[in-house]
Amino acid sequence: MTAPAPFRWAVLGPGVIARKFLAQLPASRRGVLVAVGSSDPARAAAFALEHGLPAAAGTGYAEVLADPDVDAVYVGTVHTTHARLTLDALAAGKHVLCEKPLAPTAVDVQAMVDAARSAGRSLVEAYKFRFHPQTAALLAAVAEGRIGTVTHVDAASTFRVAERTGRLFDPALAGGGVLDVGGYPVAFARAVAGAARGQPCAEPERLRATGAIGPTGVDEWSVAQLDFPGGITASVRAGIRLAGARTATVHGSRGTLHLPEPWTHGPDSELVLSTTDGGPERTAFTGVAPFALEADALADSVGVGEAPQMSHADSLGNARVLDRWRAELGLGSPAEG
Repeated sequence: MTAPAPFRWAVLGPGVIARKFLAQLPASRRGVLVAVGSSDPARAAAFALEHGLPAAAGTGYAEVLADPDVDAVYVGTVHTTHARLTLDALAAGKHVLCEKPLAPTAVDVQAMVDAARSAGRSLVEAYKFRFHPQTAALLAAVAEGRIGTVTHVDAASTFRVAERTGRLFDPALAGGGVLDVGGYPVAFARAVAGAARGQPCAEPERLRATGAIGPTGVDEWSVAQLDFPGGITASVRAGIRLAGARTATVHGSRGTLHLPEPWTHGPDSELVLSTTDGGPERTAFTGVAPFALEADALADSVGVGEAPQMSHADSLGNARVLDRWRAELGLGSPAEG
């Protein structure tokens, strides 16, 4: 049997998240790195050498996007450059896996989705937890009624940065907790509320939020309350100056589903099911490479345009909720770079 052709990747933005993606890319079925793009070509060349490519494989963005040997790009730059780079890549005929959030506003996300559809190219948002089998198992348990009628979702993604410096504290770079990590609990709550009603995702009918705006003008921590159809409520928490809490729990009329590590997926990832009939029942997930699963999902979506694990409708829905959350805190819309 003939082996499938390699799916040839370039990374745009040679930084920390790109290193994590590339560390797992060999675990994908077809993915291979062929190029690196950066606003600083010298940095791209050094990154290419670091990952086993000739220095000439690291160049500026335009050169990478013009390369006919590149099938897809992974966008791992700062949030405020996601839309511009994605639109340029789609116009150049490349498929795009873009780090979360796709863009700082729903208007920009809509423009990216429209461009992908017009170009006939795939666009997938890289929320890696949406591609992990423990998330699929939890959503299946919800849909099967394992914990009865879903009543409430509690999900958090917070951490504490000691100094108020850098991108996270710069409003011009879409800093703050909501845009950096708020999409995790929001995407989780929307997926659970959808699964409870036999749908891919659900939209909150009401959102209320409170939190703290720091001296640099970004949200340092915040809690939002979401009301979904069918009486499901959710409490979602995000923060960059709040001691770490990264858990997710679904409460139902007959039990709970709990993910001790829902977003980062360490070696001890597990789904914990407790019901009124007994428990806890633990399901372990080991040896999973979620970045590789993202890469495979993008490759598999070619010809379709989107991945079922993270559809365009899902990305747009999340972006709209993040817009509403920030508006509740009195924050304006960050501009794309």
